[in-house]
Amino acid sequence: MEAFALSGLRLRLQILWAALGPLAGGLLLASFALGLGMAWHLGSLQVQWRALEARLQALAAVGAARHADDAAAPAARLRAFEASLGDRATVTQHLARVFAVARRSGLVLERGEYRLTEDAEGGFARYRIVLPTRGSFLAVQRFSQALLAELPFVGLESLSLQRRSVGDGELQAQVKLVMYLGPPAGAAR
Repeated sequence: MEAFALSGLRLRLQILWAALGPLAGGLLLASFALGLGMAWHLGSLQVQWRALEARLQALAAVGAARHADDAAAPAARLRAFEASLGDRATVTQHLARVFAVARRSGLVLERGEYRLTEDAEGGFARYRIVLPTRGSFLAVQRFSQALLAELPFVGLESLSLQRRSVGDGELQAQVKLVMYLGPPAGAAR
């Protein structure tokens, strides 16, 4: 009986093949291949999904650690700022260094203006210096670079250059500097 059932199934498949032709067989084969491809792709997507979930968890852990660091960052930045301030007790030595850098750079300094302003809220002072100078452009450039390298608590606020005539090699320059100074010795920060 079993042989008869198998031959009946075989006969039906042959009739179906004859009726529908090779096109139906090709469609059947293509759908089978598509089903296999989709199953493989679904497995690949599941692997990618698990990898993305792991990456998201790792990024969340990094973000939590960074947030903890950010809470301590303002205090660390404040300590670094306070450590970078110049010593107020040695302002005259700082000015002597400014003048020495100007001489080494080839600048002629004229009479300057000096003004100390306190920043009570910030706990530091700004010592503003306006220096009218004469010299070449290269001398002004060397002075600016050397001064900022030698005195890291000095900022170049502005620089104004003027030439009397087109062919004149000497510039009239006005250099505005700011020294950022810490509180007086013994004062609480």
